Parts: sequence; structure tokens; C-alpha cells
Amino acid sequence: MEHHKWESTFFPVSIDFAKEYTDILNRGIIYIHKRDKYMHPIFILNMKLLTESKLAPDTVINMTCYLIQFLIMRGMVPGKCENWVTIFDMKGVGVTNVPKKLMKSITKPLQTYFKGRLFRLYCINAKWIINMCWKIAKKVVDPLTI
Repeated sequence: MEHHKWESTFFPVSIDFAKEYTDILNRGIIYIHKRDKYMHPIFILNMKLLTESKLAPDTVINMTCYLIQFLIMRGMVPGKCENWVTIFDMKGVGVTNVPKKLMKSITKPLQTYFKGRLFRLYCINAKWIINMCWKIAKKVVDPLTI
């Protein structure tokens, strides 16, 4: 019921809505890059650009949901439930710069409205920070995903 209510207010995506997020998406904060060897679409989230952008959490959530819904509507095989891979690129982001609250606020709607769609979550270019990121991710990711 909650999903249907959210979907009816968020979609269909208007042209003005798409133009608003096109400018932000062109910055390279979050983008889709081809598919992996198992044909899962790959989402890449550049954490450095995200933290530098100083975007409001609602803007980031709406932009992410817009991009995912665009992919589902235009880039996936109809009638087949496809999963995707998400990559958090942590290059240039220190421990104190990780936007923990923002990551948590992004993860909740994705788990609620796109449940079961995440195939794998990778954290790259993190070196020793990876343990810290994993501890954060474990707190906000659905236990079935881990």
C-alpha cells in the first residue's frame, strides 16, 4: 500500500522533473555504466562528487529513484525481474567525509520501493576504510541482502 501511494505521487515522471535531474546527473554523481558479465546493469555512485555537491537528501533520493525507474522502464527486459549491481566509488573520501546520514536516507527508500532488485553492492577505492563502510552498510541494508 505504501509503495502504491509513493509510486502514484512520484510517477509518471514529468518532462520538467526529468530536466531538473538531467543537470545533476550530468555531473557524474550517479550513473549507469553498461552491464556486468552476468548482464546486471551497473549503478555507480561517486561519493566524492556526492559530498562535494552538497545536494539535499530529498534531491539525491528523488534523483536516484528517477534514474532507477528510468532504467526499469527503458533498459530492462519486460516481464523479467532483473537485478542490478551498485558500486560506491570511495576515491578521495576520508572516514570523516563519508555521508552516513545521507547513505542511510538513500538506502531506506531503495529497500522499500525497489525490494529485491540489488544483486551486489561493492565499495571500491576505499582501502582501509572498507571495514568502516561495511559496518555502516550492514546497519542500513536489509538482512536478506547481506
